[in-house]
Amino acid sequence: VTQALGEWLDAGRPAVLATVVATDGSAPRGLGARLAIAGPEEWIGALSGGCTEAAVLAEAEQLLAGGDPDQAVFVAYAKETMLDVGPVCGATLGVVVEVVDDVLVGTLERLVDTASAGEFADLAVTYSWHGDVPAELMAPGASTPLVREVVTLEPATDADAPGSVTLTRDDAGIVLRQPVPAAPHLVLGGAGDIARELVLLADRLAWRTTVVDARSTILEQLVRACTPTATVGGWAEEAWDELGVDSRTACVALAHEAHHDEPFLARALASAAAYVGAVGSRKVQQARREALAERGLDPAAIDRLRGPAGLDLGGSSAAEVALAIAAEVVATFHDRAGSPLVGTDGPIRA
Repeated sequence: VTQALGEWLDAGRPAVLATVVATDGSAPRGLGARLAIAGPEEWIGALSGGCTEAAVLAEAEQLLAGGDPDQAVFVAYAKETMLDVGPVCGATLGVVVEVVDDVLVGTLERLVDTASAGEFADLAVTYSWHGDVPAELMAPGASTPLVREVVTLEPATDADAPGSVTLTRDDAGIVLRQPVPAAPHLVLGGAGDIARELVLLADRLAWRTTVVDARSTILEQLVRACTPTATVGGWAEEAWDELGVDSRTACVALAHEAHHDEPFLARALASAAAYVGAVGSRKVQQARREALAERGLDPAAIDRLRGPAGLDLGGSSAAEVALAIAAEVVATFHDRAGSPLVGTDGPIRA
């Protein structure tokens, strides 16, 4: 979304950004979902999976016709006021639809760069009322004109993020604030075919990736097939301090060689990494745990090891194994068990 907005502005084309900032129920895409619009037939992103987008596109067309670079509107989209095109989940979605300018897009680009660099940030956008102060923003079908006043991006701490969009209002207007976490970091010990597929998946998920492998031929082969954020041509025990492992990191051992995997896992299990996994048979996993104990790791650290890594999806190809591992990592980052949604009764999305 941010990349598209930047490209459109660079080409001299006006554009609109729509963001889900409030809901009174289950939002299909969650708070913070964004849709970038350059015209009725050109947009990227999603707000609700399709049931609200048509109405937002019509709103965007009106804003683009107005020509005011700071113009915005808060719209409460609800099924009962949109006939057959409202949110099928039954929720009312509060969406800010706004014309973008270089300041807003530049700030969003810095936000992406900050997250990609492994840093946390706090995005805040202030709007003033354009007309009378509304009694209720989220009344189904309500449309409230706004003027964007200030956009800021400040450093945040791990404790501040991740977090959802929060909206506060007063007599002057509203403030939208979103703590944005650092992009998750996937550290792969070994550069084989599963590593390649994990890097490709991680790219779609906007994760950072680092591949560690002292076997130069295998590492070079991986780089020809995909583009990890970083590569380290060395052994884990020699290069560990370069990897930047923290609580937003998942480490996966993929080398299939004990003299490579065991040092990697020993370091990972002793670190703050949120997830530590390893591929291999159950027999290999048992031998691996025994070897880690001989290295002096305590039982609690060894119990953190997800081995065999991944959810039980049943696939055996490199892409399917990578999908199973990535799914388990996603569940771990969101403190979920990875169970089928049909058997749960909590929120569908974190």
